[in-house]
Amino acid sequence: MTRIIEQAAEAVVITDIEGNIEYVNPAFEKITGYSFNEAHGKNPRILQSSEHTPEFYKELWDTITKGNIWRGMFINKNKKGKNYYEDAVIFPIKDDSGKIINYAKIARDITELKKAENSLREQEEILRTLINSTPDIICFKDGQGRWLEANDA
Repeated sequence: MTRIIEQAAEAVVITDIEGNIEYVNPAFEKITGYSFNEAHGKNPRILQSSEHTPEFYKELWDTITKGNIWRGMFINKNKKGKNYYEDAVIFPIKDDSGKIINYAKIARDITELKKAENSLREQEEILRTLINSTPDIICFKDGQGRWLEANDA
């Protein structure tokens, strides 16, 4: 089991119930720039950017402290201060009696995906602006003949 976690492409973080980091895998080190020794004993707040509200983190903690799984996206910052996007799952680890003894996070760096999405959105906006600024009628239909888009001309 340890080999799986050590070799995973996703970052794995295990904290105590106070949120202090007890374990990080090599993917965490690669994504964040923090070594195990630098992260150990620290709170994951070392990764916080200013992109999320206190309510965001409160909802996250309310979810996991009740024994539930939290899923979502973070905009965190790495050791060099650069923001990165992370698709994450955070869940409680329970002992045999059901008591929460740790929390674990498994996260995937989706920064390149977000950059591609933003680039596509920008290109769509440029195309839409060009289409709407021409005096000629431009329209698009799909394979079934349904209108998809038409300019203002």
